[in-house]
Amino acid sequence: MALQSSGQISLNDIHVEAGGSSGSLCEINDSDIRGLISKSSGAQMAFNEWYGASSSITATLRQGSTSSTSFTLSGLSSSATTLIAGVYFWHEDVYGQGSAPVPTVNGSNMTRDIYRHATVSNETQYISFYRYYIGTSTSVTMGRSGAPTGGYNTQGMGIWEITGNPSMPQNQQGSGSSLTQSADAGDAVFVGACHNWSAPSDISNLDNQQSAGQHKYGVDMKSSSGSVTYSTSSLQGGMAAVRYTP
Repeated sequence: MALQSSGQISLNDIHVEAGGSSGSLCEINDSDIRGLISKSSGAQMAFNEWYGASSSITATLRQGSTSSTSFTLSGLSSSATTLIAGVYFWHEDVYGQGSAPVPTVNGSNMTRDIYRHATVSNETQYISFYRYYIGTSTSVTMGRSGAPTGGYNTQGMGIWEITGNPSMPQNQQGSGSSLTQSADAGDAVFVGACHNWSAPSDISNLDNQQSAGQHKYGVDMKSSSGSVTYSTSSLQGGMAAVRYTP
């Protein structure tokens, strides 16, 4: 359960959220307490930085798949959060195209954590996941840059808002019809797939799944630790997965 987003907050509240026992000894510089807001040892910290902090990640779909090149996301959380963009791109008649749309937040490029790129015959496909920490901003302008033109193409993205400023310890991609990813309880695993011309097939074990052109992508909010296999069918370009931890 996330910490409150306003009002008085105590070191004990923070320690309990980090997994400690209520009333047990702790210091603000303890690694589990700092870890809730991704602070380094000895960094300057204020108690209001823990507003909304959580020992587990929650993901809220803020924008379903859209081909719009510029739009505003408003009504975002006033607690510290990060945006995750699932980006799809398909281009015909451009052999081995080496670039794809890069999502932007208020004009700044998001950080790409994983992508799957495949060229089949005269088609190029990408499925990617990008991340950008927005802190406590409740409204941002989304855009895209660097997309190739010419030929026939479809491109766009879906946006999730996730709690805190998570780390990204694992990612993977491959040409097969399944990926197995290990994760801990409280983690979030995002998975995407590039399909062929048939209607995109759902990816197993995902929530908030989005369908866009020849692509499917979504998130698995982990309630328990262990490995999960995400599988689909009718693939053409392969799959990609990225794991985020609080």
